[in-house]
This record gives sequence, C-alpha cells and structure tokens, in this order.
Amino acid sequence: MDEIRVKIRYYNLLREAAGRSQEEVALPGPATPRDLLLALVQRHGPGLGRWFLTANGEVSRGLRLFVNGKPPDRDQVLEDGDEIAIFMAISGGAAKKIVLVPNPDWSGPTLGGASL
Repeated sequence: MDEIRVKIRYYNLLREAAGRSQEEVALPGPATPRDLLLALVQRHGPGLGRWFLTANGEVSRGLRLFVNGKPPDRDQVLEDGDEIAIFMAISGGAAKKIVLVPNPDWSGPTLGGASL
C-alpha cells in the first residue's frame, strides 16, 4: 500500500471549521474521496465532521468536493498530487436569508454503525 499526498483547499464555512484555508494530507493508497473525508474528520474532529457527515456517517448532501477541478466519480481513486477543493453549497436569493448549521446530532464518523 503506497502513500499518496493530496493538497486540500477549504472554502467558505469549512475554512473556519478546519482552522485553515489549505493543507497537505498523506493517505494510505488507494484512497477514495470518502476515505479522505474520514481522514480529515479524524484529523480535525467534530468541528469539521459536523459539516462533512450526517449522523449515520453518510456524506452531507450540501458538501461539494472537486478533484483537480472536476466532481469525482463515487469510487474514484485519488492519485498522488491531486488537488481537492471542499466547500458547502450555498444558494439563495435577495429575498431569502440562508443559514447553514452543522448537524447537531453528529457524534463522530461511523461506517456501517461502527465508530472510527
């Protein structure tokens, strides 16, 4: 299993949750975008995890992730040197006030009911 290094860029609300605008992360390969998200939650804790995952460990529907400027396929394998942009989808109009809040029921990442 080879190690890969990817560059992460956080945007909008996630920049504050991660406490940084970018970082480089080493992962054991092969790794998918979901593997990366779980590694980032382990690294940064619930402050970031609440934005990334639902209470049952699914990727949040409002989360947007791009690999080298393109949305990844579900099982895409990340490669050494990939650049990952992660942000929350925000929409609305002038007449609406949109407030995004992290998932209050989130207690940590899980896979199939087993805590990481």
